[in-house]
Amino acid sequence: HEAYALNGNTSAETYLVPEKILSIAKRSGANAIHPGYGFLSENADFAQMVIDAGLIWVGPPPEAIRGLGDKVSARRIAKKVKAPLAPGTADPVSHADEIIEFAKKHGLPVAIKAAHGGGGRGLKVAYTMEEIPEQFDSATREAVAAFGRGECFVEKYL
Repeated sequence: HEAYALNGNTSAETYLVPEKILSIAKRSGANAIHPGYGFLSENADFAQMVIDAGLIWVGPPPEAIRGLGDKVSARRIAKKVKAPLAPGTADPVSHADEIIEFAKKHGLPVAIKAAHGGGGRGLKVAYTMEEIPEQFDSATREAVAAFGRGECFVEKYL
């Protein structure tokens, strides 16, 4: 087994830098990349970069990732085909007040979720109205730190 350092202190400096991953793949002689879970696994541009570099992308095609890697877009697709969904916002929310209005209509608890990324990062659950502003800020900060993007949407937490 071999290991290669990505050099950096945060995910934004390491796992979220496609060029570092591709450089290591070439140095190691790898012929394929499996993106794992979270981080770049839901990044269509990274998938395309792997293919363009002549490597095998072990994952869904970039077009599928574009449609489903963004959870807001994925909800739209699911809704269009009438798949059952928990109540949720159609678009990312920009302020805690939007979440409070959603909770008044659909009830608590609510899940505040990063639109990009995965692995539970950028996911916060608010059980009370008072928690919503803090949980929204926390989810947004965590999404930016982990995935480089802070857009969040809301779903009824089941």
